[in-house]
Amino acid sequence: MEGRKIRRYEGRLFTLKGLFSNCRSLPSCCDITSSYKTQVSGAAATLPHRGEGISNYNQIIYNNQPSPQPSPTGEEVSNYKMLKQVQHDTNSSKRTYSPIHLFSYSPCKRCAFTLAEVLITLGIIGVVAALTMPSLIAKHRQKVLETAFKKSYANLYNAVNLAIAENGVPSMASNFIAFDNNEFYVSIFNKLNTIQIVERDYYPTSIEIKGYTRKPIKGATPTQSQSYITHILADGSAVGGMKNSGGWFFTIDTNGPKKGPNAYGQDIFIFVIKSTYSPRLDAVASELAHKTDDEGNSFSPDDGVYYERSKECSRTSTKLSNGFGCTPYAVQNICPDDDSKTYWECLP
Repeated sequence: MEGRKIRRYEGRLFTLKGLFSNCRSLPSCCDITSSYKTQVSGAAATLPHRGEGISNYNQIIYNNQPSPQPSPTGEEVSNYKMLKQVQHDTNSSKRTYSPIHLFSYSPCKRCAFTLAEVLITLGIIGVVAALTMPSLIAKHRQKVLETAFKKSYANLYNAVNLAIAENGVPSMASNFIAFDNNEFYVSIFNKLNTIQIVERDYYPTSIEIKGYTRKPIKGATPTQSQSYITHILADGSAVGGMKNSGGWFFTIDTNGPKKGPNAYGQDIFIFVIKSTYSPRLDAVASELAHKTDDEGNSFSPDDGVYYERSKECSRTSTKLSNGFGCTPYAVQNICPDDDSKTYWECLP
């Protein structure tokens, strides 16, 4: 419309004293600056509004002349109703307002859990933990043993192949060779980064060796493995070996003597090189177990049957030599009692 100027409101600055024209009992809210300014088409205009209602709110002075009074917008009406409600509430002695309370909302003054609720929650957490923790711990233990086995097996396999490549295939003619001074064994142990050498009988005399189900094997002393774990390696594992008519034997303890369980089929495994024509590291499927007394002393032939060839590797076996035949299952990662599971998933 010609002659009619359209107003634009830019940067309204509201203060709180003008909002509380009837504020009597609230000195904290009445000390606020009472100026209320707005920019109207680039010219300054002052809007007095102390208790004068929405009609005075629309009175705008423009270039010293009364300007047309447009109808209030929905936002202005809403703001005015809010201000009137606040003024009404501040006149009441039942409620006290402050600027903080005006612009914040709290559904309750003191929100907290009762002791009964806390105890019930802790009880539920405890029950869930009791049901799940054993399974989680067992899976973690299995994963640790699996990782240690794969690492130790790979290291021994590589060291054997390097030694054969450097020195040729070792002779299979000798019945027994003391590994301490044998060049083939020494070459392999050096490649495995040996940091300590222990006595030949360190394992059977100082450590309680167990079988697959973690039961002590005293009464069934292995002939080609236990007594010959002599080299402690930098990664914490241990290895040893001996040569007899069956080949060049190696035994590894994947996590060393200071960590458990020190059990055949779990962290102790036996390997062999048994052919000159196919010099490869194979898993030992059986071990010759001597029957011994409770102190580990072997019986003599005069005592009757004093040894047995053991291939045991099962949860259900009750033989003391159970575990001597576990290495092939571990290499193939097959559970001896359940083909649907991996070797490490079915450890007892």
